[in-house]
Amino acid sequence: MTDLRMRGFTLLEVVVALAILAITFGFAFGAFSGGMNRLGHDQKAQTAVLVAQSELARVGHDIALKDGEIDGGTADGFSRRIAITPYAGSAYLLGHRVVVAVNWKEGYRQQQVRLETVRLGLADVDR
Repeated sequence: MTDLRMRGFTLLEVVVALAILAITFGFAFGAFSGGMNRLGHDQKAQTAVLVAQSELARVGHDIALKDGEIDGGTADGFSRRIAITPYAGSAYLLGHRVVVAVNWKEGYRQQQVRLETVRLGLADVDR
């Protein structure tokens, strides 16, 4: 004959099992939430790099290759600044340093992607 008291779990065992399960789910949720936040940051940084590359490609084509700064923004919250400064030159070619900075706000922090290059243009020979 078996003892009926030995057939199941005690209330204490069930409570301990539920506590372990709750702690496990808490850690899993924290890891998943942190991963989603990082994914959002990476998507914004990737978009900022694409905006900066696009603006850099426009310099010398749509945007005149002359010294100065141009400010602007995008519809999705990115601001950009293009700075063109003299670099070096010869009698016929003149180098221009082109810096494109794209900024965006993430929470309370300001983020920035910055690309720079040197573009060659024709020197003004009538000087």
